Amino acid sequence: MEQDGKDLALILVHAARGGARALMDKYGVKSFPTVVFTDSEGSETARLAGRDEDSVARQFEEHAKKYTRVTPWLESIDKAVAAGKEANKPVLVFAVDPRHPASAFIETFFAHNISYKTVEKFAISKVAFSKKDKQLKGLKIRKGATVYYLDPNDETLRARKVSASDPAKFKKQLDKLLEKYAEKVEKAAKAG
Repeated sequence: MEQDGKDLALILVHAARGGARALMDKYGVKSFPTVVFTDSEGSETARLAGRDEDSVARQFEEHAKKYTRVTPWLESIDKAVAAGKEANKPVLVFAVDPRHPASAFIETFFAHNISYKTVEKFAISKVAFSKKDKQLKGLKIRKGATVYYLDPNDETLRARKVSASDPAKFKKQLDKLLEKYAEKVEKAAKAG
């Protein structure tokens, strides 16, 4: 289902098939059909109340509007670095190469596979990749359709590539980067 250009995932669980019992228990499903709305973390937010067409459509629209998240892309690396410094967050730079199919994959991945709680801990920039771009060259960003990490407080401001080909590996890398960044900030606070 699409709501104003944003995807809303619908998941059908067939209760007569194996594996459904755990979901039924988790959400307290006692009768059928039951429609449970959740946020991106899987926490129940509402249940379908009315069954008439207008009521169902309205409830899906309201839920999509409230819970569909959009990655908070900043339009330049400079703005992401400034936001990172101001909010004391590390920076992720997504170097978009529209000719490369991985660009669409990574953008979709950010929207659907990474917890919003993780995404909001970074200042994120999406920039068009060009081998001729002097700023990208200076940051050692040499490849498009790739995600890079920057420490906004590092004077050398060099980008480190983050592998985004595997969702689980990418999430672990982001968690590790956040952990290292927090350690660095804590160490600097104690020293200064």
